[in-house]
Amino acid sequence: MLYKEIDDCEQCPLLKEEICTGGWTSSPSGTPIEPPCCGFDDDTDLERWIEDYYENQRRYEEYLDRKWEAEQEKKRKAEIAKKKRNYLKWYCFDEKLEVKRAKKRLSAHQAAISLGESIAFAFNTTNEMFGYSERLKKNQKADEELKRLENVLAEAEAKLKEKQKEGRNTEKYKNIK
Repeated sequence: MLYKEIDDCEQCPLLKEEICTGGWTSSPSGTPIEPPCCGFDDDTDLERWIEDYYENQRRYEEYLDRKWEAEQEKKRKAEIAKKKRNYLKWYCFDEKLEVKRAKKRLSAHQAAISLGESIAFAFNTTNEMFGYSERLKKNQKADEELKRLENVLAEAEAKLKEKQKEGRNTEKYKNIK
């Protein structure tokens, strides 16, 4: 049936399929809603248009289903990853604590060295300005301690990585789902 063959909304197959409400309507806010036939050409095949309409609806519903499934899969994977991170967090608790302590000690020592260098620079500049010969030198023990603390941190991080690797090979970790 072509669109030009219809004289009244009562004859329209869109009304029979409940795609159209039959003429102009309005939304709850009062916005006018035009029927689908407002954009039809006279040669529009209504049966073909209805088939296309239902095909598009079916494809859209499939798209929504795939999207929902993908979101659920993403949530499931995120939950598994969270459980695995929590397991490793507790499995490697002592090693993480040691790394944290080593970083804190290293940071404090670096701050102390920086303060010492600033004070030495200020002292040396002042003495130079007033013509005094006394100068402060950098403490070599501080540099040695800095290297030692860096090595301690590197060792602690290596132990942590080894423990994490060990934790990933446990049956409990592998069975988290």
